[in-house]
Amino acid sequence: ADCPLYLRRVCSRGLTRTRTAQQHTMKQDPLFGRPYGTFEDPSRRVTAGSANHDGLEEDMSEGRFGFGKRRNLGMRSAVLTLAALAMVATALVLFDGPFSSTNQLNSGSVDQTVATSDEAEVAVAKEKTTSHMASTAATAMVEALDEAACGTCDGLSDKACLNALDKQYDAMSDKSKLSYLRVVYPDYDSSLTDKACLTALEAELASETDKTRLSLLKDACATATTMATAAATSGPVVAAEPGQGNVDSELKAAPHLIFMMVDDQGHNDIGYNSDDLDWATPFIDKMAARGVKLDRYYTMHLCTPARSALMTGMYPIHTGMAHDVIQPSAPWGLPLEFDTMPQYLKKAGYLTHMVGKWHLGFYNESFIPTSRGFETYTGYFGDQEHYLTHKYDRTQEDANADSHYFYDFIRTKPDNTFELIAEVEGIANVSSAEVFCNEAERLLEANKDAGAPMFLYMAWQNVHGPLDMVTPEWLKDNVDSDTIATLHTVPMHTRRHFAALTLQIDKSIEMLYMHVEKTIGLENTLFLYASDNGGCKDAGGYNTPLRGGKHFLYEGGVRVP
Repeated sequence: ADCPLYLRRVCSRGLTRTRTAQQHTMKQDPLFGRPYGTFEDPSRRVTAGSANHDGLEEDMSEGRFGFGKRRNLGMRSAVLTLAALAMVATALVLFDGPFSSTNQLNSGSVDQTVATSDEAEVAVAKEKTTSHMASTAATAMVEALDEAACGTCDGLSDKACLNALDKQYDAMSDKSKLSYLRVVYPDYDSSLTDKACLTALEAELASETDKTRLSLLKDACATATTMATAAATSGPVVAAEPGQGNVDSELKAAPHLIFMMVDDQGHNDIGYNSDDLDWATPFIDKMAARGVKLDRYYTMHLCTPARSALMTGMYPIHTGMAHDVIQPSAPWGLPLEFDTMPQYLKKAGYLTHMVGKWHLGFYNESFIPTSRGFETYTGYFGDQEHYLTHKYDRTQEDANADSHYFYDFIRTKPDNTFELIAEVEGIANVSSAEVFCNEAERLLEANKDAGAPMFLYMAWQNVHGPLDMVTPEWLKDNVDSDTIATLHTVPMHTRRHFAALTLQIDKSIEMLYMHVEKTIGLENTLFLYASDNGGCKDAGGYNTPLRGGKHFLYEGGVRVP
């Protein structure tokens, strides 16, 4: 009976409670008078009927959900998640490839006689083993080297060198062979078991010609040697002061983090998932293909709850942010007692900047982004605005002829005050996507030589309503004629406007990517991309084949790209 209504079925089937003591200490939401926070009475701890997070979808469909113990793990979880993703990106070098105009090859020494005899074939081999060639774990490669030290083949013919490398490989354990082959073929199928993966990779290696196999093995060997040397010689990490980055000059700086939050993009609204807009996000699709797709990424069903969860790492029901979105006149926001992601990242030495939609409270200066860990902020505080005029005007949505508008487009000042910029030249009647790109370029340029890692939170307006159609001039300047023709074939006008805004966000992210490449560089930058909640059916969003969408706790509302 004490379970929230929307979790009643979940609680009755998947969770157990101890009811011996009814006392518990809860904080009260000052606006709604509803409790929030953490249970302090141990007799009321919630235990999970299922804690298998990998089976989240199945748990939800069966009415089970693994909450675990209600402890204030909060931001620690969010920071560890980002740190883990950063480590993965650093190891895989996800984006130093087909997007980079200055692909840096790290292929080791390749036998020049092989290259001259069949340059085209070796070029293919080098492509497989150069900028994308990274180990799944340096320690595994060290183990492989312990079993069979890689030789340089100095003074040996190509044939003798290949025989020597084959003998070294044969002497390795299966574990080391798998680690070695994952360097040779970095695009291996990670869904396979180790045994199946080893079998598949060995079959692929056996299918190569002798020339290609020699080049692959030598390049992999050189990479393994470099990694083993780095693992053996790297010293301890010295703690960083806020804003200073890692002070150990012998180690690479912590990765730059670019978090791109798209607004109201549903499961079926991104090219690689879509059955009708598969043409609308070509650049995002390329990034996803070269990166890691989190196909079971779960969020909240509305803007404010989702963004509070991202910033704090806590379920919104524990922070008082689960009730609804924050309206313009609402005298509340994300409680000040909770630290946020940028606050923790600043302690880790990061520079922190935000561009775009906030929507976590702004009724006094204590709640705005620059009071919550960000050094600078440009964007809008509320839930929406018009893309070009930057007016907050609910007339179209409410059909209220007496509605008034106000401007909600600001830039903070160093003293934590802010200025309205909606009518400033270069911003007035310029799409928010273009304004945000320009601001990001300015920040990247200003911080490219800062000597510290950067956290840039890009909270885009696209593809949230109101569905202002992009201008014909923008389409002509940024989209090819075939794509424009395809856009005009979308039958429903809301979906057509939504598709145009999707084209715009794709182009904007491409521009952001180019700005990063020209300033802080791609080799040590991690891009993260997510929607805040599912698509809104009344504003052109599709979540097919998932049930529901924005505002709903069904899959369509909480499972997003």
